[in-house]
Amino acid sequence: MGFENISPINDNLNNQKDLNKSRKNKEGKKYTRRDAIRKGFTGLAALAVGTSAFKGTEKAIGYAGELKEKLIEKFKPTPEQLQIENEDYQALVQALRSGAKKNGAKEKEIIEDEDVKTVEVTKKEETIKIEETKEDKIIEKQEERETEEKPISLAELLSFGQDEDITLDKNFVEALENQWVKNYSEGGKNYNDLVQAYGKMQPWIRHLKKPFKDKELPENIAYLAIPESSFRLKARSSAGAEGAYQFTRSTGIKFGLTINDEKDERLDPIKSAEACAEYIDYLHKKCGDLDLALSGYNGGFIWEYFKKVKTKKERNYMGFIAHIQDNINNYRKEIKENPEYIHVVKDNETLSKISGEFYISSYITLAKYNNIENPDDIKKDDKIKIPLGDFEHRKKVFEYVAKTKGLIENLNYPAKFNAVEKIIENGELDEIAANYTPPTIKPRQVKGA
Repeated sequence: MGFENISPINDNLNNQKDLNKSRKNKEGKKYTRRDAIRKGFTGLAALAVGTSAFKGTEKAIGYAGELKEKLIEKFKPTPEQLQIENEDYQALVQALRSGAKKNGAKEKEIIEDEDVKTVEVTKKEETIKIEETKEDKIIEKQEERETEEKPISLAELLSFGQDEDITLDKNFVEALENQWVKNYSEGGKNYNDLVQAYGKMQPWIRHLKKPFKDKELPENIAYLAIPESSFRLKARSSAGAEGAYQFTRSTGIKFGLTINDEKDERLDPIKSAEACAEYIDYLHKKCGDLDLALSGYNGGFIWEYFKKVKTKKERNYMGFIAHIQDNINNYRKEIKENPEYIHVVKDNETLSKISGEFYISSYITLAKYNNIENPDDIKKDDKIKIPLGDFEHRKKVFEYVAKTKGLIENLNYPAKFNAVEKIIENGELDEIAANYTPPTIKPRQVKGA
């Protein structure tokens, strides 16, 4: 309200000398009639607004009117001042009623908004109920699945901390293959590798398949080069295997490859495929099981199984899986319960190399533990005792043994190849084969070719 516009006429308090003596305005001057009226009506407005908030607009207007009359009676304003105060009072009334109208509209908006929120909440509750129903069904299905026997994963398989023996069965084999199908399918971690290798093989594929066909083996075994090397012609493993089909020197020579200082036919993809067909055929004839033959192609662990199971008729892949199962359980128990692990020295192994492989701080420590006077005086098939330390040391030894004994690769290898073959046979890579363009850069010539 415009209290600053109150008329200065008759600015004296007349008979209010006591007020002049006791009160002063902000500037330190005498408290005039105008100051008193302004102060009174300011308080009036504040009281009216406060009353409006708590008791309603009309009660506030009535209360303000009563206060106005008391102020007029007390200060005796002039006619001009009274006119101004009456105008200000009407302005106050209009402001209060206008505010009440706006507040009413706001209240209506709030009510409508609450109605909308109620509808939204209702819809949300319905959605939640639907989601909860779906979730209940999912939980029910999960509970149903949990009642079924779950195949053990490779991580669980090699968990040194578990106490119970593991059991490997057909469910495990199937789950492992499905995992590799997922890995090699679009979006999987091995998909790009598969696509590139499959594309690179196309110019060669007719020639690569021929030796397998000649041996009356499935032609698609030619694609064994994908899990072996991603069809990299000069691939070399840490074990010294080379070429697309990854032959070691001794095995390559055994199955017909020329390997010397002048020529290395492991690097020739067609010659290497011919040797692969010879090797798979040799293993297959010893067991009659292609998955078992594939396991043997990748690791020597199969020969231990062949020693245990003497006849071809009794040898099969699931029997081999059971053999791996028993070995895993036995190695875990041995390394957990005994103070030492017995390692049989392999060809060209030194005491220094063995100490590193088994996480022993020094080969001298290993020599003293085994009462070996000359650390260089060890040979193939010697038995070296490996002292076992705390849980972490034993865990590392177990994982190393599982890896070097071929337990993991012998399990993984048939699953890898079968997954690759399944994807190829499903026609998922047909478009890649049809549109493959050989590289413009001329391939390096094979040494000695």
